[in-house]
Amino acid sequence: MVKVRAARPAEAEALTGLVMRSKAHWGYDAAFLAACAAELRIRPDEVTARRIVVAEDPEGTVLGLASLEGGAPQATLGLLFVEPSAIGQGVGRILYRDVLRRAVQQGVRRLVIDSDPHAAGFYRAMGAVAAPTASAPPAGLPGALVRFEAAPAPLADWARAWTGGGRAVHVGNVAEFNAQFGDSSLDAEQSAAHHYSCLAAFYSPYPSVLVLPRAVPAGWTELVCRQLGWTGVEVYDGLVERGPGLVEAVRARPALAARLTGAGEPLVPWGLTRPFGLLAGRPWRAGELRYESKAAAHGLFGRILAEGGHPGIVLPAQVRAAGRWAAARLLAARARAGESTVLKSEHGVGGSGTTVVTAGQVRAAGGARALLRRLPRGPLLVEEFVDGPADPGAARDLTYDGFVGAGRPGGPGGAARGGAGGRGRPRGIAGGGGRGGARCRGGGAER
Repeated sequence: MVKVRAARPAEAEALTGLVMRSKAHWGYDAAFLAACAAELRIRPDEVTARRIVVAEDPEGTVLGLASLEGGAPQATLGLLFVEPSAIGQGVGRILYRDVLRRAVQQGVRRLVIDSDPHAAGFYRAMGAVAAPTASAPPAGLPGALVRFEAAPAPLADWARAWTGGGRAVHVGNVAEFNAQFGDSSLDAEQSAAHHYSCLAAFYSPYPSVLVLPRAVPAGWTELVCRQLGWTGVEVYDGLVERGPGLVEAVRARPALAARLTGAGEPLVPWGLTRPFGLLAGRPWRAGELRYESKAAAHGLFGRILAEGGHPGIVLPAQVRAAGRWAAARLLAARARAGESTVLKSEHGVGGSGTTVVTAGQVRAAGGARALLRRLPRGPLLVEEFVDGPADPGAARDLTYDGFVGAGRPGGPGGAARGGAGGRGRPRGIAGGGGRGGARCRGGGAER
């Protein structure tokens, strides 16, 4: 995984060589490159003053560099050059986004970029806007620069409040959070909701560490980091394959627990739990328990659809049973009609506490009351079952909050629904800059 760090004065000569190789990548002749050499040279005393950073691979090989020059409110992307062998690997994106993050931290509101014409497409793709050129050579001359401007956007207020605006340790304790509700209905397929845990990557705008119960596929982290411009993200995965105890697994590894809590970065969990309180060194109180109401989520879908919604979205009918026996009567009636039913515990996250019951299962259990005795105590929601795709290997969403696709009209409960006749389908989870306008400066970033 590529990481970004501050350049060192002792690297100045090597970085100059990288800049010249990157410039030459665009096919400029030897005379032009010789004319640019003095301007493109990086001197040791400039490395810190120009705020030069480098991107390097896990072996420490430098793949590119960038500089942020000047001060608030206007600064310049002075250099952004990528080693020719690394062009096309996302290094330019990582460096550019790092410059934007640093610019925000320093109060910069306008970033000026004088780009090599060959890198202009990269900056357009990154969202920079073409601007009038004040001092670059006239168009048509070799290396004539293209001026862009960008407005570095500060983090949203919620993000600053959430993590202090900095990086954070993300803990994927989804199953541990669900287990607080005493939900005994988790079956082998749902497997303690660990399949939700990769959402931990997106708890805050810029993680430093991801802690995950199951092992993630090779290359997943690198792909996410490359697309979002993250660097230096550590991943600790494969800690728990069965059962909910992710934080307990962390606490059983003192070195890992010390790493997560000793960096001075906020710990951000899926939800507060007693084990997490012990890890984070903060008291945990039962009154802080937070949960998702499945009835409230259903109501939200209904309000959205009532306001226009989308014709391809189906909202299954849902009834909150007044008690266990009322739920049994509803279930029995649906079973007599040959209908399958989705039973949901009121609280929990995602697929937690969600059970699909067929008419045959009701009969095999000896009736609806006998079947309900096996489910968690507490309020129950009785929901219409919407058939999935005929292909048994097709993707399904076991939360059944709504379905994207052709929907079946009508049905019990008068719930909002959309679409034409037919079976419902499971829902979808709804290069470089130059400074001073000189024609040599524009660098070799890539898309």
